[in-house]
Amino acid sequence: MKQWQKKVAAAAMAMATIGLIAGCGGGDKKAAADTIKIGANLEMTGNQASFGQSSANAIKLAVDEINKKGGLMGKQVSLQVGDNRSEAAEATTQMQKLIDDGAIATIAPDTSSNAIAASAINSSAKVLGISPTGSNPRVT
Repeated sequence: MKQWQKKVAAAAMAMATIGLIAGCGGGDKKAAADTIKIGANLEMTGNQASFGQSSANAIKLAVDEINKKGGLMGKQVSLQVGDNRSEAAEATTQMQKLIDDGAIATIAPDTSSNAIAASAINSSAKVLGISPTGSNPRVT
């Protein structure tokens, strides 16, 4: 898949994720009244950094476009990006941090091994996690 196709796919998945979580709740009531907080657990450094950096750029673009159009249900979308350093163990740590920081849904790591590792955190916290590019059958 070409680089631009990956960016378009990541942006589309980000928009779909944001749309899916529009009705989700949780965290601080005042913050929830003003924003919809999502997290992205991505490979920003390490040997898979090109995937995570491209995804982060696409997600940020999608969030900016949504917010410029008034957000979702009158709320602005807030994005927090966690760097899993292209490591499965760090993917679990970053996912927990995103959830602890109030993300009501997450975009899981780009690589299947990291997405699988992080999914246990999402499952136990009952927080939606979508992996736009994970291709292992355990992810899809």
